[in-house]
Amino acid sequence: MKRPIVDIPTSVKDPELVKKRRGQIIRAATRLFAQKGFHKTTIRDIAEKSGLSMGAIYEYIRTKEEVVVLNQDLFLESAGARLRQCIENVENPLEKLRRLIHTELHMMDRHADYLLFLTRERHYLTEKYGSLTLQLERTRLSIFDEVLEECIATGHIPLCNVRLVTQLIKVMIDSWVMKGWDLREHADIAEMEATIVEILWNGLPGKAHPGRLPAAEAFQLEGKSVFVANGGTLLGRAMVAFLVSKGARPTVYACNSDAESRSAPHPPEPFPNIRVYSSRDYGPLDANLFKRIMSDMKELDVYLHDLGIGNTRADPGPDEMAEAGRRLEANLKSVQETAECLLEFASTRSSARCIYLAPWSWDRHANPIRYEAVKGAVVALTRMMAGELTRTSANVHCIVPGYIRSEGSSGIGGAFSDELIEKIPFDCLCNLSDVTNALIFLASDASKFLTGQVLEVSREAGCSEPGLKRTIH
Repeated sequence: MKRPIVDIPTSVKDPELVKKRRGQIIRAATRLFAQKGFHKTTIRDIAEKSGLSMGAIYEYIRTKEEVVVLNQDLFLESAGARLRQCIENVENPLEKLRRLIHTELHMMDRHADYLLFLTRERHYLTEKYGSLTLQLERTRLSIFDEVLEECIATGHIPLCNVRLVTQLIKVMIDSWVMKGWDLREHADIAEMEATIVEILWNGLPGKAHPGRLPAAEAFQLEGKSVFVANGGTLLGRAMVAFLVSKGARPTVYACNSDAESRSAPHPPEPFPNIRVYSSRDYGPLDANLFKRIMSDMKELDVYLHDLGIGNTRADPGPDEMAEAGRRLEANLKSVQETAECLLEFASTRSSARCIYLAPWSWDRHANPIRYEAVKGAVVALTRMMAGELTRTSANVHCIVPGYIRSEGSSGIGGAFSDELIEKIPFDCLCNLSDVTNALIFLASDASKFLTGQVLEVSREAGCSEPGLKRTIH
């Protein structure tokens, strides 16, 4: 598509001098427009900023509109050249499209002020110049049209409305700048690019589930700010991984004691961008640290606290049992200290979820007495907190995990398998997914009118039914 000719009159005969002076004017005007807006910026302001006198500036431009048109012409000429250059010597049409998206996204990111100004102030232009700026933009977008048509011709994509798809791609790219106020703290430009390409290549359902939409509650964690206390245990790390997979934004507090070294209390490697507060660096999770974390997070939708220690030892010695008892006691003390802060915090929120995870049943083998004491205490705390917050929109629940099958618990599970199988209905242990299913239910709107629930994810002896058992208080 041929670019429209931009002919702005000038009384200066030297083309190089015109180019130089107009460059000064454009740079000065762009900064002023971004600071003051198009309407409030005067020609005198532009002259002073560019270092020209009022008499000299009128030799190169007559109106602010001409500055905008010259600016867009200069930018789009350079941008169009970059787009053409990025697909040179590339044969695969889909690779051409991917490179166009990459180049356009990074150009818009680099020139964000320009894009914001043009979008915000275009309505000040007269019909003549407004139409000209749109024609210049369409010329550059025609490069996307050409590549999409090539994709259709080679069978890489089905027949479609090329101009419509081009504009949809452009809207997604521009949203990185236009919606930057919402995106910058939750994504980086690499993720933005990957998401655009993934949507175009595979669609939102993806190749694994074509045409299928997940249950509505699966979206309930998307974008939610979640604090996971004691997130370094096996169960805690599984919860963090699950939250990330559902689009939540977890922040983690993890204990770092020598006794926990086998459990590697760190977030899983695939999620390196998670903010982690370790006890080694910040000390125990008390009221002061909790308030600091809440201040850093700025918002909290779900509070998840694991009171377990993630025991995987089948035959702990006396010293190990004593250490396990101390750790369980420390976890209980931590949850008691944060509870008062939560009462104050939740009372000022439009909605919030507090979910306590009692120690899983494998912890019983580390210290039976302290295990039962902590489990009973957290159930009682759940009831108390739910009662205190009944007049607010906050909900408080407790999940009591039973014997959970996981990669980390395979050793202790094997040691007690014969004994447990005789007592457990249906001859099987719980899965981590049983716990995460309970979590997503309690954290979603499906349970917004419930509070004080104790969900026992248990197939232990004495359970009336396998899987999830609910105790209503």
